[in-house]
Amino acid sequence: INETLKLLQKEGFNLKIEDNLEDYLSCSIHFSKSGSEAWLGQPHLIANLNRKFGKLVEKLRVCKTPGTPGYGVSRPTDEEQKISMAEQSLYRSGIGMPLYL
Repeated sequence: INETLKLLQKEGFNLKIEDNLEDYLSCSIHFSKSGSEAWLGQPHLIANLNRKFGKLVEKLRVCKTPGTPGYGVSRPTDEEQKISMAEQSLYRSGIGMPLYL
């Protein structure tokens, strides 16, 4: 690692080595007591998800899998009721936000 760091510095990279790293690119970093394992998370994003969707999902049943095996999603026909644009936007937001976790 030291050789790689020296090579990067020679190539013009500015490096800052910290002994006690707790935050990186807005990710919270928590190390185990031994320092051999770490947890990276985004508590602000999790809080935002909870704030935005907590009331909507709190009474839903908990599933172990994201979908029923063998069950496909079908597009509604013109005669069937569709969700509003506001609900569609909320759905896309709820799907997109966890992709950043």
